[in-house]
Amino acid sequence: MRVGNMATVNQPVSLAASTAGAIDPVAQAPARNLALDGLRGIAVLAVLVYHFWPGVLPGGFLGVDLFFVLSGYLITSGLRRGARSGRFPDLRSFFSRRARRLLPAMMLVLVVSTALALLAAGQLPAGLRWQWAGAVTYTSNWMQIAQGSSYFASMEPLYFQHFWSLAVEEQFYLLWPLVLALLAWLLRSRRALAGGILVLAAASAASMAWGFDPSKDSSVLYFGTWTHGFGLLLGAAGAVLGERSGPAAVAVPRRKWTLIQLSQVLVLVAMLAGFRLLPDTSATAYRGGMALFCLLGTLLVLTLNRPGTLVHSLLSLKFLRWWGSRSCGLYLWHWPLLLLATTVFPPQAVTAAVLCTIPLVILAAELSWRFVEEPILRHGFRAAIADWHHRVADRVKRVW
Repeated sequence: MRVGNMATVNQPVSLAASTAGAIDPVAQAPARNLALDGLRGIAVLAVLVYHFWPGVLPGGFLGVDLFFVLSGYLITSGLRRGARSGRFPDLRSFFSRRARRLLPAMMLVLVVSTALALLAAGQLPAGLRWQWAGAVTYTSNWMQIAQGSSYFASMEPLYFQHFWSLAVEEQFYLLWPLVLALLAWLLRSRRALAGGILVLAAASAASMAWGFDPSKDSSVLYFGTWTHGFGLLLGAAGAVLGERSGPAAVAVPRRKWTLIQLSQVLVLVAMLAGFRLLPDTSATAYRGGMALFCLLGTLLVLTLNRPGTLVHSLLSLKFLRWWGSRSCGLYLWHWPLLLLATTVFPPQAVTAAVLCTIPLVILAAELSWRFVEEPILRHGFRAAIADWHHRVADRVKRVW
């Protein structure tokens, strides 16, 4: 999943007036790259369809890999901005932002979903204690590996099984600032640094390919932080390669602009085809398929720094941005609510269970975003809690 991470602020891109023989789509790009929100929306929609109707999008699991690419790109971009200003990244502020983004939604889902399971089934799901422990310590992936859980072949899937992706991302957040600083110190130039990160990404993808055995369950490779870390690393390499040492280009030559437009369309179509054509247990997926998908995602992200293209406009649509801004809540809520619905409905009514789950997931994600995630993300824990206390006290006073 994060799931994935979901950082929100992207480096601004400005384009001045165009010159003869060149195309200048806009004079000034917004500080927030709206297309990345739309790309995040596509990622979460792919995951939802994959879990609701596996036969429709057998490769919808790749939405999590797209989350990894975006997380690696945005997190590294933020860390590198601090490094270019000549100061060591403020890790306290960095981890505070990560906590504000991830903890509120996660804790809300854990508490409410556990209460709903108790109400619906009269008992708690199997293994819930260690699933809680894995969730709050961000070690769900290793907990599931230790328990021998299967992501693909389990007859009784875990209630919080999807928290594995949040664990991988959080482990990356803990280690990457220091690793990046060390690599930047050892590899002085930007190209050398990007090359070093690409070597790590290639090693990660190679470890997954090397360890794949079609006769065995591949969940260990899928859950592993190192074996499934290439998406985060490719996104990080893209952030370093996409850095601008000076002001943005004044204008883009017409031929180059056409090439950018065409490449974006081809890459996006190839990624959408991957959602449809790359099954989750195929040898191709583990022997380079997932890594290739992440590479395509990185290339697409790098070309989206210039607004005005057809793909940029498509990904900036309000519909996709709505799903993208609420992707964390949608990802966290959909799985436990789906399992609850399949428990309440009889086995022959799977379609009815899914159709009832979809509006509940959307409603839960919207309420979580509007009343919990956004206030804390914008104002911090203390201010948000104080505001909630004031609102509740005011309502009680009016009722009294």
